[in-house]
Amino acid sequence: MFKIYRSGNYIIAEKGGKVYEYAISKTVYTFDNAGKYEVTETGVGSDAAGTIPILTADVDAGNWENDLAVAYTQATLLTFLRENTGFNTASGGSGAPQLVVDISAAQILNWGTTPIELAALSGPQKYYKNVKILLEYTFGTIKYLIELPDFLVVQSGSAKAIIEDEFLKKVFNTIAPVEGLSKSNQLDTIGGVTFQQGNTYNKNIVLFSATGQNPTQGDGTIRAKIWYEIETFG
Repeated sequence: MFKIYRSGNYIIAEKGGKVYEYAISKTVYTFDNAGKYEVTETGVGSDAAGTIPILTADVDAGNWENDLAVAYTQATLLTFLRENTGFNTASGGSGAPQLVVDISAAQILNWGTTPIELAALSGPQKYYKNVKILLEYTFGTIKYLIELPDFLVVQSGSAKAIIEDEFLKKVFNTIAPVEGLSKSNQLDTIGGVTFQQGNTYNKNIVLFSATGQNPTQGDGTIRAKIWYEIETFG
């Protein structure tokens, strides 16, 4: 019998007489469509210490359970992995994302031309903070073809995060976590005062190609789960 569960800020896995502790803020999961999940603490490496494989056959046989000795189904295991890997939720959050945005293949094929809105304008004198996003990529039948080197940008005002586009080129389901939007070096002037922009107020959150490039093929989809807080300026 194997176990996987959350304890504080760690995912605990018990397998083969050993106990593994993975920091949630560094842990991701993948599914290879061949009957295997892998839970990996990034930066540790894909080895016995850094990755725990979970075979769907073992899940179906009731061999994986939580800390209360309740066996997982594939559905409940997937829910656990989606809610507890990728990064910590925003401070004070309940664990559930505030927003879930489904991104179609048609939108992905055009995101170099048309940015995809993940969250609406924050409101007058308000701005987003503690933004954390999990992009869950579901492979379709054809992987995305991106001809030139590219990366993706999540941006609110001039605060942004950069994401490598490699997850779009996979032929299995995977995730890409985004934690925090960093201020840029862009300068702005309001009321005669010049300052370095960070999270500017009354801005939305968008996702787009940094080079303005559109993939030329692909049919996978993305579900974006978004955690955030809204702060009032002043």
